[in-house]
Amino acid sequence: MGKRSLGVVAAIAAALTLGAMTTVPAGAEPAGNPIVELKSVARGQCMTTGAPDPFVVETAGCTGAANQRWEKVGLPNGQFFLRNIADRWCVDGQGSLATNPCDETDEYQRWELVTDASGATKLKLAISWPSYADTSWYDVLDLKIITDEPQDTDHQRWVVTEVGSVSPLPDTTGAAVTLENSRWWAVELTDYCANGARMGPCPGSAFQRVELGGGAFQFRAGDVCLRPKPGARFDLDLLGDCATTDPGQQWRLEGPDVFGGHLVRNVDKGTYLTRVSDNLGLYAKGGFSGNPQAQRWYLHLA
Repeated sequence: MGKRSLGVVAAIAAALTLGAMTTVPAGAEPAGNPIVELKSVARGQCMTTGAPDPFVVETAGCTGAANQRWEKVGLPNGQFFLRNIADRWCVDGQGSLATNPCDETDEYQRWELVTDASGATKLKLAISWPSYADTSWYDVLDLKIITDEPQDTDHQRWVVTEVGSVSPLPDTTGAAVTLENSRWWAVELTDYCANGARMGPCPGSAFQRVELGGGAFQFRAGDVCLRPKPGARFDLDLLGDCATTDPGQQWRLEGPDVFGGHLVRNVDKGTYLTRVSDNLGLYAKGGFSGNPQAQRWYLHLA
């Protein structure tokens, strides 16, 4: 990751490593989503992404590391997603807990905090039947954390501690921006950004948002603009004339979604900016692998 990487993860991870917390001075903008630590009462350890398997959710000694920190992405109904600070994947409770690409339509990624008769906190999956994060079978068949029916046991009790907050992404209207793609694979160690008409390590290229009115804008890099490549179905390139009347050079944002990401739609094609390995492409919504991460973009000030 470059020294000027504008990825959200790098800044948060650095702050957590130093034991820092985000504080909001009087009169400042409201804080973003809270960051929480979840400690198992039975095991005395913190929920963490796995090692060596990064997709597994397990417990380990509490260190304050980024992979033990979870962004609590709230919904209006009180439910929330748990998005890992280190890889930005969400906890999925279908069977043994694992991390998967964050998907606001997936009911197995929605959670609630409930209080049992003892006053302790439980982590409940927000589905139609009662199912709770449980460590009872942790050392049996290597099941780690599972979801199970309610039991009067410390294996279903968690100490949830707020340790900071995630800064909201800024308004980028008319600004120079970088385009960060939501991490595609959890095993990636680097955040990737648009670099010209390709992908590369962040911060990538700085694009000036040239506002055209009605929500449309261009992505200008110097004297060239991002557009569909002539004669190609999916590819993009950079064009020299930056014609403001060319719908192929016009873009609109859709969103943000609950995770702060946007879809970026090309006005001419009606398709969406998509990360395709190390390239940029245009595909129908959900049309490339069905992975919501591939079309989720975070716009940062350059």
